[in-house]
Amino acid sequence: MVRAKAASYLDDPLKRKTSHVWRKTRSKSTLVSLRGSVRIAALHRSVIVKNTWSQFLRKYERFTDVLCAAAKNGCDVKLESEYRALKRWFLTSYPKVADKLQPFIAGLSSESEGAAQTEPLHRTPSRKRLDAFQTILTGRSLHEILLSDQGNLINRISKLSECVYACDAQS
Repeated sequence: MVRAKAASYLDDPLKRKTSHVWRKTRSKSTLVSLRGSVRIAALHRSVIVKNTWSQFLRKYERFTDVLCAAAKNGCDVKLESEYRALKRWFLTSYPKVADKLQPFIAGLSSESEGAAQTEPLHRTPSRKRLDAFQTILTGRSLHEILLSDQGNLINRISKLSECVYACDAQS
């Protein structure tokens, strides 16, 4: 009976990480405690995801503030440096929330600037299409984004914000 439980227990990759303790002790009580640690690890992962999403929202709000301020008042050194810092953060952190956000922004990709916009060659050889959020991050600087803008930056940001907040409301 214990072996049958152990076999199904070891099928899960997360559980397999802790299985070496069970093999050493061969104790049913240890197996139960390992199951508890797996539940704690899963709970810990969900807390990390929630923290990442709330941090993404805070950074996104600041990012949109910077973009809108620059679109209305022009670019200055402070906004430029803040844009670069936020862009660096998003380039590393967006993949963590992209799967959650993709269904909401899928319709915006075709409306975004250059519907066929792809990643630069230096990023990936596959050159996959960028979503609406990633297209905002393609400019090297805030000044470059404003120069290439055709007067629809604030409109694009507001559509993207609707999607981000709809995603937040559903979670």
